[in-house]
Amino acid sequence: MPKTDLLLCGFLYSNYINSPWCIEEFLVAHERATRQKDYLIPVLIEDLGREELAKHPELEIYVKTHTYIDARKLQNDHLPNFDRKVETFRKRVR
Repeated sequence: MPKTDLLLCGFLYSNYINSPWCIEEFLVAHERATRQKDYLIPVLIEDLGREELAKHPELEIYVKTHTYIDARKLQNDHLPNFDRKVETFRKRVR
């Protein structure tokens, strides 16, 4: 059976990164994306302070070393613009 690409989005905001369950979910998605060569796209929903990110070194490193979508810049736009950003990301990583 041919492999199909899986696109996983991690929406990053304060409540998410302060939830142990959500951090675990992100780490599992990251491991899966690495192992199966799927795509994990972090989507930054709000400003996250360095102190908040520093609580989770794996997440901090991931955000610093991978392309992510900054949804804060899309607030005045509509959802189709977000879809276009995701498609642009997919084309870039292939």
